[in-house]
Amino acid sequence: MRRGLEKLRLRGEGRAKLVAFEKFLERADVLGLDGPGGGGWSVAARLWATASLNPPAFTFSDADLLVAATAAYHGRPFATADKALAEGASEGRIFHHCAARFDGVISRGNQVRP
Repeated sequence: MRRGLEKLRLRGEGRAKLVAFEKFLERADVLGLDGPGGGGWSVAARLWATASLNPPAFTFSDADLLVAATAAYHGRPFATADKALAEGASEGRIFHHCAARFDGVISRGNQVRP
């Protein structure tokens, strides 16, 4: 989001959006993958490897992989607009061999699985 907002700002547009975004970040709990021993990045690597090797194989986009790994690392719900990914995650087909656990799966605002 920051990249897009910065691009708008440099074009002379989006100043109000940038200010609103900064105010939002002041109140938001921003989660990442950095942690002791690179634990979050290990979750991301494990998700990618297990999803690609275990049938049915699934290829993550970089963005979906980072969102999924962050959700799993912090024990939060996994939110995605990708219906196949949401269904696969909720049914255990994509992550069934991985130690990642999500506190629910959300797709387009609808809870797929608690």
